[in-house]
Amino acid sequence: AEEHIITASRDGTAKLWCTESGDCMRTLVFSSGSGADGWIHPQSASFSPDGHCVITGSSDGIAKLWDVESGRCLHAFAGHTYAISCAAFSP
Repeated sequence: AEEHIITASRDGTAKLWCTESGDCMRTLVFSSGSGADGWIHPQSASFSPDGHCVITGSSDGIAKLWDVESGRCLHAFAGHTYAISCAAFSP
């Protein structure tokens, strides 16, 4: 099975990378917002135990669950007042 890395950036994206080729396989795009730099950006990203989903925490205080295959946001978890600096799945 192909191995992947997920990165989160202040450019307003999270990217899924192939560890073997170094190619960007998918880009998860966050919408523009009211942050200091004008963007909502992910501050953390973590794979689900089965590798099919990614959870991100972002500067707008919303955690998002993403489908790795399609790059689609499956659910947004709102409720924090400030930025989410870490989000992870239980084992």
